[in-house]
Amino acid sequence: MKKLLFLGLVGIALALGITTFFGAFRHGKAASMKNGLRTGSTIAQAEDIGAKFSKDDAQPFLFSTGSLSNTITQHAISPAADANYLLEHYKACGPKYRPASYFPDVAHTMRKLPETKYSIGTFQIILIPNLLGYKNFPAVQEDFFACPGATGVLVPAAMNDSWLVFTRSCPASDDACKQASEIISPTIRLK
Repeated sequence: MKKLLFLGLVGIALALGITTFFGAFRHGKAASMKNGLRTGSTIAQAEDIGAKFSKDDAQPFLFSTGSLSNTITQHAISPAADANYLLEHYKACGPKYRPASYFPDVAHTMRKLPETKYSIGTFQIILIPNLLGYKNFPAVQEDFFACPGATGVLVPAAMNDSWLVFTRSCPASDDACKQASEIISPTIRLK
């Protein structure tokens, strides 16, 4: 009798444990998607992780990753390298009709702005506040130029009065980055 009672209690405990485990697992996943990303955090793989990520009200832009099976990682980064690229190459590759002080002023302002990098594998989306005062997308495209053959530079993707969104150009040998760029870049929109 005691043995039967003991086995019954073990069975009930086991059933409760399994139910609790799967319930916590399910709710944990939902909470991580609902609460969005924090610096250095990662979203688990999903069917379209970009669309799920974009649902977070704290994110100012939308994008789709289709069926790419990578994760999205968000980091605050320094804008120094991007500002330096503009400053070092504007004479050779930038628009010729800007005043002499224009790009040094842009680079000086950029160094003060936060950049947020979203990595999907080796592909990157960069978000910068539009404190540079851009009013139209063609001006952003002209100012954020790329010299022939340059990789790892900002490529304008979208803008509004509050934000500038870029992708980073892929190295020629990085096929995974190029594939991600082909899928993700056309879907980037600001909310």
